[in-house]
Formats: sequence, C-alpha cells, structure tokens
Amino acid sequence: MTIYEFMYSRVLIHFFPLYLEVNRQLKYFTERAKLHDYCLTNILDVAGRRSQYTSGIDAQITLLDKCISLEDMNKICNRRSNIKYIQTADATKIVKGFNGRFDIIVCVEFLEHIKDTENLIKNLYDYLRPGGVLILTTPNGEFVQNTNPEHVRHYEEKDLRCKFGKVFGYANIGVKRICTDYPGRHYAFSSWSIKRPLKTIRSMFCGFVGRFYKPSNDSYEHNLLLIAKKSEQINVFKDERNVS
Repeated sequence: MTIYEFMYSRVLIHFFPLYLEVNRQLKYFTERAKLHDYCLTNILDVAGRRSQYTSGIDAQITLLDKCISLEDMNKICNRRSNIKYIQTADATKIVKGFNGRFDIIVCVEFLEHIKDTENLIKNLYDYLRPGGVLILTTPNGEFVQNTNPEHVRHYEEKDLRCKFGKVFGYANIGVKRICTDYPGRHYAFSSWSIKRPLKTIRSMFCGFVGRFYKPSNDSYEHNLLLIAKKSEQINVFKDERNVS
C-alpha cells in the first residue's frame, strides 16, 4: 500500500461520508467474492480517473474513463498499487474483453451525467460475472434539485428500481438513502488541494461533522445507494449489439 492509498483509505475516508459508505460496501463484497475461491477480486471502477473509492481495497482494479491523459495514467499508477489496467473508453459503448470479467463494479456519482443510461446499464450488467455485484450512487432526485449544468438528470428511488430492475431483475436490486443533508454539507464536496489549504480544511471539517449530525424531522438523505446483483444463471443468448 502506498502512502497515498493509506491516507485516503485509513485517514481521509473519515472526512467524507459518501466515501466511507462506498468503502464499507466495497470491503464487504470484496470479502464475499474471496469466499468463492477467486484468487483476487476483480473490480471495475467506472469513471474512475479521479475516483479514490477503490484506494486501499485488496483487489485488482480496472479503471474505465472516457478521458484519461498519459500524464494522468502515470500519476495514477505511481499513487495506486492495486491498479491492474486502465481503459480509455466511453462507458456507454461495449468494451471488448470486459464481458463476464468483474466480480464488482463501482459507479459513484456518474449516472446523473449520462444521457444513454440504457446502454450504460446493459454494459454494467454484461461486464459482471454471474453472481457479481454493482455498487452505484447518485444524487437523490426526490430532494436534490438539478442545478448542475453537467448533470443530465437526478433520479428518484423508483426510477432506479425501474431502470435497473429491467436488466438485473427486480428481485436482484436494493436501493437505500444515504448521507443525510446538514448545514454546510455542500462544502464537504469541495475538492481537496494543497494549493487551497483553507478550502480543503473547510471541506474536511464539514465532511467529518456530517458523520455525527443527527437528522431532524425535515432533513433528508442526499444520495441514493443501489446494490444490484447479476443472476447466477448465465444468459446463453448472444448479445447482438454492435461492438466498438
């Protein structure tokens, strides 16, 4: 484990409630995957160019992102010891060699950026091994207004159950609300940088306070967490979608 991984997975994780929740889920399902005699769990981190959610996880990580420069690749590989492969590709397009390859797929705060969610969800399903698990988060559209110009849409719980249930099977998905909103929460999502120490300290402080905030009657959960499992039964029908 590198110093960078140690700082994110052991120290900084406690200052970011969403990071903490995703990390808990990753560790749980990684341990479960090991019980199925896989030598080392294979995890796909979608849109993972700047993602720290898989840092420090005892697994082989593949990063999938549409735009990863050579400089970013070198930086990621120097910082992370568990990176096995970096794939530059559009997540809504089929990637050759990915079908049935991964035990776990993590997709954090990405769905809301995508127009072609139908192909994205189908790809995520296909990339999982039978029995594999998808861990996905997105803003809770029931309460969080879409004021971000980079977001296509915010989804409610019923929307996720419908969209993913059609592909994974309605009995194979679960959705829960996470990360209670609290005063100053938006500061916790500010990016960290040593070039902006005061903003970074404010972000860390607000994130840490959020862990202990007791929700009031009018508070709400800011994010939705979806867990979807691919059926153990293998689909024998050929996928006729075009491979690019």
